[in-house]
Amino acid sequence: MSKKYTVALVPETHWDREWYSTFQEFRIKLVRLTDKLLSILDTDAEFKSFTFDGQTVVLEDYLEIKPKERDRIKKHVQSGRLLIGPWYVLPDEFLVSGEALIRNLMIGHMIGEEFGRTMKAGYIPDPFGHISQLPQILAGFGIPNVYFTRGMGDEADGMHSEFWWQAPDGTKVLAINQVNSYCNGVNLGVEYLPGKGKVVNFEAALRQVKEQIETLSKKASTRYLLLNNGCDHIEPQPEIPQIIKYLNEHLEDAEVIHCTYEEYAELVLKQKPTLKTFCGELRSGKYHPLLPGVLSTRMYIKQANERTQTLLEKWAEPACALAWLVGGTYESELLWHAWKHLIKNHPHDSICGCSIDQVHREMMPRFEQAQQIGEVLTSESLRLIAEKIDTTTKNNSKDAQAVVVFNPHAWEMTDTVTVRVEKELSPGEIVPSYVAKDESGSPVATHVTNDYILESSRRRTRWSADVHFTGERIPALGYKTYYLEPGEVDVSSPLEVGLGYLENDFVKVNVRSNGTFDLYHKQTRTTYHNLNLLEDTEDCGDEYNYGWAYNSRTVTSEGVGGTLSIIERGPGIGVMRCDFVMHLPESLTADRMARTEKTVACPVIVYVKLHAGLPRVDVITVFENNARDHRLRAHFPTGFPTDYSYAEGQFAVLQRPLDLPNGEGWIEKPVGQKPVQSYVAVDGTDCGIAIINQGLPEYEVIKGEQCVIAQTLLRCVGWLSRDDYQARPYNAGPMIPTPEAQCIGKHIFRYAVLPYQGTWKRALVWRQAHQHNAPPRTVVTGIHKGDLPKQLSFLSVSPANIVVSAVKKAERCDGLVVRVWNTTNDAVDATLTLCRKFKSAVLTNLNEEPLDAKLTVSGNSVRFGMPPFKVQTVMFSF
Repeated sequence: MSKKYTVALVPETHWDREWYSTFQEFRIKLVRLTDKLLSILDTDAEFKSFTFDGQTVVLEDYLEIKPKERDRIKKHVQSGRLLIGPWYVLPDEFLVSGEALIRNLMIGHMIGEEFGRTMKAGYIPDPFGHISQLPQILAGFGIPNVYFTRGMGDEADGMHSEFWWQAPDGTKVLAINQVNSYCNGVNLGVEYLPGKGKVVNFEAALRQVKEQIETLSKKASTRYLLLNNGCDHIEPQPEIPQIIKYLNEHLEDAEVIHCTYEEYAELVLKQKPTLKTFCGELRSGKYHPLLPGVLSTRMYIKQANERTQTLLEKWAEPACALAWLVGGTYESELLWHAWKHLIKNHPHDSICGCSIDQVHREMMPRFEQAQQIGEVLTSESLRLIAEKIDTTTKNNSKDAQAVVVFNPHAWEMTDTVTVRVEKELSPGEIVPSYVAKDESGSPVATHVTNDYILESSRRRTRWSADVHFTGERIPALGYKTYYLEPGEVDVSSPLEVGLGYLENDFVKVNVRSNGTFDLYHKQTRTTYHNLNLLEDTEDCGDEYNYGWAYNSRTVTSEGVGGTLSIIERGPGIGVMRCDFVMHLPESLTADRMARTEKTVACPVIVYVKLHAGLPRVDVITVFENNARDHRLRAHFPTGFPTDYSYAEGQFAVLQRPLDLPNGEGWIEKPVGQKPVQSYVAVDGTDCGIAIINQGLPEYEVIKGEQCVIAQTLLRCVGWLSRDDYQARPYNAGPMIPTPEAQCIGKHIFRYAVLPYQGTWKRALVWRQAHQHNAPPRTVVTGIHKGDLPKQLSFLSVSPANIVVSAVKKAERCDGLVVRVWNTTNDAVDATLTLCRKFKSAVLTNLNEEPLDAKLTVSGNSVRFGMPPFKVQTVMFSF
């Protein structure tokens, strides 16, 4: 007679690559753990399998030290006894891009293929919540399930530990909530006895398992219960076969099987349980803390990550791919090497900024090395394309240089173009002026800034400057050629600049010396008042959570005196500079109950920039942080009430209610701070406003008669974890000082304000956000013949709500891969048009494996359906 329950015991470890110790310190433990594991697998056939935490980077880390063990590992992977992947690293999902998550899984699968097999279980046990699109991303790699711990709120009370999790596009995977954590079967029966060390008490193991059966069975949808035999940095238990045998002899109502995560999901589904469906992101802390303060801890790391992701996604890969289309070489190995450097910074203890200081020091060179590779490949690829363009012209002077302006976006773009010029001057020669002209010879508004002498001697002087002009209608994912020649031409511009104001055809901005400004939107006749007010409040928390003091005190830039000056007058760009000083409390008091009376001066420079042809207002805030234990935010009053915010996420735009759950009985109370990718928007009755950010992934919309968007700029704390504050009165990690998390020194924050008519969808807010973070690049070249025309769109996409996230060469063939996603909840037919003919086009999954799906081909275009928030990959063969 079969027993009531089957306990699936999965031996595993969760490997934080770096956290309260450095990577190298943890790697010593990893090497010893792996040596022990291989010995067990070699000598004990009854130890059926071990799961290596769902990631493959651990194999690289181990084999760097012991490369001779590769075949030994490969043997156990191929036999199914050592389960690896599907990830490269276990990432934080909210602080990295959707494309970075796909590349993470691609690398994980590549390494899995090298060793013979990739685990098809979406094991991601410990990140701080989960994005709404994770089901679609996992399914795109043929992974039908997900295992997780954190993120459930009140909705869990009405569901089993197993449920269907549905992505915004409708994709479903089986979700398995590890309700008792991913450590619920760790160290079964292990005791430490004087003189004997570690021993296994089989009766104690029996008690542990009985306790788990009692609690797990209350939530389970079937007779199968999951027991995770492992935890952070825990070595495998060699006694597991004997423990299982003992348990099966003494459990009356349950049997125990040695299992894997793949097998467990299959066992659950074979029971055909009736499961509820959950839609949306998992960002609640009812049963396990979400630790939301990590969104703004060590903001410099988030900024470096955004710069690196944008470089690889918007420039390096597409530039290499397009150069390959016109005869260049695609440097696949170098690009993947850059991706690896970047993704090694994406584990939750790394990108979240919640580790010891040394860990985060070691992250910065990884970002820098990825950027070095990306910049070189981008520069070489764009230059190769530029040198193939026929730049000859009859309409410009013989002294003209061709300037090829590249657009990384899949829409026709108008934006400010910046060209760096250098010129050798003879003694007494006057510094030149420049004018930019289009292909027809018509001048465009041009101005020169940042001119200075690079070097000088009695015989020669080398001079450099930035030349700015407005590039109009630059073709989608393509280029347009302009010409730069000496001279001056008076060209009319819609931009007006005066002391304290900036104006173009879209907006008028009145700027004050404390960095705040009023913004009048001409299309809706709406004025937004006192934007960019800086607000600074104490933070008595730690790297995991923001904490307010019992005697809270907020300081703002309201009424702070300063100086106002004009930096640039156009005609293409107008820039106002505001200089002032905020006097902030030096730190928390010794008892951490309040802020000190003693203050320190924190100089601030705010640059408010308006482009002649753009509807947004760009802001650069330079903040010299000399204070500790505080949070700095920029406030943007909207002037109207609202119930929701719309924040760009990973392949989705999240509609989030401003009203929070009451959090009664939650282990961690809900907070208003939320994650964001490049923009957050709020809609009014017939107008709205969006805040665009560059690497500043935390916002809050404060509800009221006039709701306020608060964009976090900086959060400064001195501890990895503490247990003595209201927001989280227990530790989330070891209590270790982290003085460098106070972020003392100079910080530069880039963000923008975009007013609009109607809704965020109608205003195409994402276009201005993506242009802000990835403006056009230029290549200066000579006048020469070539096979390419003076302007060209390599790839265009329609309709407007279809966004390109990847352009790259295919991994397994000489094809071009284009990935697009629907940025709205409107179902549409997408059309992709290439600049050249292709032999065939197919839809693939996210791992670039062809799907049995129909594409409509017409000339150089393909058309296919795009449900709301769908991600689709097309592979063109030539």
